[in-house]
Amino acid sequence: MERKAEVLIVGGGIMGLCIAYYASKMGIRGITIIDRGKVGRGASTRNSSVLRETYAEEWMIRICQRGITLWEGLSGELNWNLLFDQKGHLSVLREEGHLQSAIKAVLLQNSFGVRSSILQPDEVFSIIPFARREGILGAVYHKRGGSIHHDATIFAFEKAVRKIGVEIIEGLECERLEVSGGKVTGAKTSAGEVKAPKVIVAASNNTVSLCRQLGVDLPIKTFQREAMVTEPYKRFLKPVVNDRSTGLLLNQTLRGEIVIDHNQEEVQDWNGLDATLWFARAVSNDICELFPPLQHVRIIRQWSGDYDLTPDRGPILGDVGAAEGLHVCSGFSGHGLMMAPAVGELFGELLAKGVPPPLMKRFDLARFAAPAAARK
Repeated sequence: MERKAEVLIVGGGIMGLCIAYYASKMGIRGITIIDRGKVGRGASTRNSSVLRETYAEEWMIRICQRGITLWEGLSGELNWNLLFDQKGHLSVLREEGHLQSAIKAVLLQNSFGVRSSILQPDEVFSIIPFARREGILGAVYHKRGGSIHHDATIFAFEKAVRKIGVEIIEGLECERLEVSGGKVTGAKTSAGEVKAPKVIVAASNNTVSLCRQLGVDLPIKTFQREAMVTEPYKRFLKPVVNDRSTGLLLNQTLRGEIVIDHNQEEVQDWNGLDATLWFARAVSNDICELFPPLQHVRIIRQWSGDYDLTPDRGPILGDVGAAEGLHVCSGFSGHGLMMAPAVGELFGELLAKGVPPPLMKRFDLARFAAPAAARK
């Protein structure tokens, strides 16, 4: 089998779908998405679906700002209820060092129009009255943050791109990227070649191995990341709550279930997709420490996914020097879903105009070889 496309997107997760959607909106035709499994069945539907803008770097603030702005209008634009719940994001601070760094970060965020603020302990407890009071120094509160439903977003974007005319081929694995004369020519797949003068690799952890075949080592390490969800519980959390000290994150859904994430990437190397008892114990201890009333709530499901981490926790977007026409979209370090529409828009502009937008340049691979001063 040999197929042809004007643009080939390797990976049918939220990134691949968003790139296809926004590129199509900008007039690009002949787009084909291939995925080795089913659309959206990788990391895109294995996350906690949290949205926020509260970062300590200008470039991360700007791309997440744009992402949330787009998310705010997408339920209407896609004619699909994305269960977008803009209920706020609260990051609890229990260490003096975290409090001081948060104060500096909030000043930066405010300078870019982010509605974040430092709360005093009494203000924190007025929002989360069930929290253990001992040791809490304050919190960062972000009014524009919240959550969205990952499955709903995949369904909506898949439906939208198919309607536009994007070809989606599932069960087709990219075995290698094809290059000739310094230009990308397509990909060899498990069922033959797909010829294309422009290729975007948005294949999560498989992106690293595909680029390595071309002599490009991406500084991305894959970790196992787990999450769990509880039985429905009386509504006690309005905002998404993050404990800065432990990395614990809780997001209560509209039905009352509590989705629980935990920042354990420095501990757990990639062990596949099996759930672990280690995670259940660690999370249970941290939950009971922060919210003692939850000690008797029952866990109904636990799952695992891959978590692709870069040295500066920012993604790698665009040209990686392997071949003309070849671009990478990977290494989102847990921020992918919130950035997805903004990233799709950046790639759409790249394909439409032939040059990367200014914000995309900040996320290129070359930043890891540049001196720190040059990256600011």
